[in-house]
Order: sequence, then C-alpha cells, then structure tokens
Amino acid sequence: MTQEFRALIVDDEAAVRDLTSRALSRRGFVCSVAQDGREALDLLAQQARFDVVISDFRMPNLNGHRLVMDVCRLPDRPVVILVTGVIDPALVGSVLNSGADDILFKPIDYDVLAVKVRHLVETRERESQYANSTIQ
Repeated sequence: MTQEFRALIVDDEAAVRDLTSRALSRRGFVCSVAQDGREALDLLAQQARFDVVISDFRMPNLNGHRLVMDVCRLPDRPVVILVTGVIDPALVGSVLNSGADDILFKPIDYDVLAVKVRHLVETRERESQYANSTIQ
C-alpha cells in the first residue's frame, strides 16, 4: 500500500485548488485547501502536520512569496512549492533563497505536478528516516 501524505493547496482561484486537489488525491494525498496565505497559516497552526504546501504567487491578503518565507521557518517544515505565471529570474532566485523546494510556472500540467510533488515528498521522507536512523 502506498503511504498517504497530507497536502495544503493555497490559491485564490477555486478551479485551480480543485484541479490541484484532484490530481494529488489520485496520487495518494489527503488535501486541504486555503484561498490565501493568511488562511494557509491558520491551517498550518491548527493542523498537526502537512507534508507539502503548494502555493500560488499572486493572492490577496498574504502572497505566496511571503507564505513561502513563513512556512520555511517552521520546525520540521513541509516541502514547499510555489506556482506562478510570473517568469522573473529575480523572483525565482528570491523564492529559492527563501527555502522553497521548487518553483513551477503556469500553465500547469496537474498530472505532472502530482508526480513531481509525490517524488519530492517521498524523497524528503526517506532523507528524514535516514537522518533519524543515523542519530540513534
């Protein structure tokens, strides 16, 4: 049986949240959604643990770049992926320097996104298990 992971999808467009959620669900993720960065931070504070946070860049209230910076400061932080239609090398550098694991550009192929996300989360899980086994 495939391990079940938890994903938080953050986007101000309901259709994008739905498409992303459906694609990830087919890959074994349990998905929660937020419509902006503030709602996402509230869910992160309430939820025991997410394995991945996927966020849009441009959103009201708290944009994706700020959310990435906040999430990357969390202890035992999830994999963090920013999705954007803004193709700007300075933005890419800033987001990756903030700790994001990846940045993806629109338009998105949601099936490819789901495969990539699953791979990133499984890799993080293996690295974590290895680190814990070498400490003992």
